[in-house]
Amino acid sequence: MSSGELGAKDPSAHRKPPRRPGRPARTSKAALVETVIALGLDSFTLTEVAARQGVGESTVYNYVSGRDELYRVAAASVFEQLDIDVDASTWTGYVDAIAERCFALAKSHPGLREYLLYGPYEASTLTIFEALIDRVQAWLPDIGEHLAYVLASRPVVTTLAYLDDPVLEPAAPWLRRALLDGLDRALAGGDLPPAPSASWRTKLRR
Repeated sequence: MSSGELGAKDPSAHRKPPRRPGRPARTSKAALVETVIALGLDSFTLTEVAARQGVGESTVYNYVSGRDELYRVAAASVFEQLDIDVDASTWTGYVDAIAERCFALAKSHPGLREYLLYGPYEASTLTIFEALIDRVQAWLPDIGEHLAYVLASRPVVTTLAYLDDPVLEPAAPWLRRALLDGLDRALAGGDLPPAPSASWRTKLRR
């Protein structure tokens, strides 16, 4: 019997085999991060991330150890959006602008503030911190790295600490600038803190 005769007698002969049920077993870490950012750093669940990616929740664990790691990686990815190039004439103007940009970034991505304040930090975040310290030292070449870290970070921390506080958030820019002015006067008067016994990197990598 010819193949044509077989097809004529058996209508299913030319049908495509049915697709096997089941979800695709692969995604990527970058895709997971994008999904977390879309869902929200402060509210995503691994179940939601897996569903958006069309994979089983167990597949997510092929790329990260769990929700905490996925949160850190996603928060670091958001922080990489920070533009550290500022047209400023003083170190205080530079740090003030950076603090304002960090505030705006954290405001638009709820959950980022906790990462920036408490860590633990991904390597890309530490690289940004180092770049900010370098910028401050470019204006203040006579100060040590530890003091540059204080000058670059504390105004940012002061600003982020009051994010979403209905009473104190409006005062955050004023408090930050008052802190910057005070730090600048202390530097001009030679009033410097003692050098710490450990590097700022040791503190942030704990």
